[in-house]
Amino acid sequence: MKWLRGGRKTGMGNPLWRLLGALGKSTTAFVSMAVYLTALAFTILVQATKPRHWRRTVRKAFSRQLLETGIKTIIPVGLVALFIGVLVVMQAQLWLGKLGQTEWLGPLFVVVVVRELAPLLTNLIMILQNGSKMTSELAGMTVSGKVRMLDAQGIDPLIYLILPRVTATVVSTFCLTLLFIVFSLVSGYLFSFALGLRLLAPQIFLDQILRALQSRDLLNLLLTGMIPPLLTTVICCSEGLCLSLTRATVPNATSLALTRSTVSLFLISVTISVLTYL
Repeated sequence: MKWLRGGRKTGMGNPLWRLLGALGKSTTAFVSMAVYLTALAFTILVQATKPRHWRRTVRKAFSRQLLETGIKTIIPVGLVALFIGVLVVMQAQLWLGKLGQTEWLGPLFVVVVVRELAPLLTNLIMILQNGSKMTSELAGMTVSGKVRMLDAQGIDPLIYLILPRVTATVVSTFCLTLLFIVFSLVSGYLFSFALGLRLLAPQIFLDQILRALQSRDLLNLLLTGMIPPLLTTVICCSEGLCLSLTRATVPNATSLALTRSTVSLFLISVTISVLTYL
């Protein structure tokens, strides 16, 4: 420890202390951001359970956001699900049929699509499709002074701006995750049928999938379909409502929101999978 205390004299301590200082600063910033986002998400969940906060203006904003994040995202989610279904179901049908192990088709579909790909890709599409739009929209309101105007009129921005966006995104993402599973299953089976592959009967195929589903698969689907969109939407909203924003920094805030949302999506998904299946 003597060489650490004498770092200024020897010249060896300065780089080490700088490294430790930078590491400590980054860790502190990450923990502070995580605590802040978790607290904000929890606050929104609590406020969403109170009927007095769901006034007509908030319900109208929720419906509008549900249209933007849900209905208008069905097509990109459906296209990705179609490709995944063709790749996974068709390839599984082809190779498991050659090996005479078609009874593993249902469990394989559950492991690959239901557990991992459906919630992950749906959340990723939601971030790319709606994250930047949401952040730039709120950032524009912040820069133009509309957020301060709402606050001056006695309208809580948390209730009017963040609450409907977060709840609509969570509902939309979970429903789209279920649609992703259905689309991939149906498209893969129909494409395999069109290619003339040796197929199981539809009722047998569906029965295999249902028997392969376990309670922890449903729990994992519920958590990954609701927690990541909750936090990623909170990230986009908090970046868009940052008080230090200017017109020049709006693109940087949007890029930062997308980056943080994507990183948090993978971190949360991995954490949920580990806690669910280990």
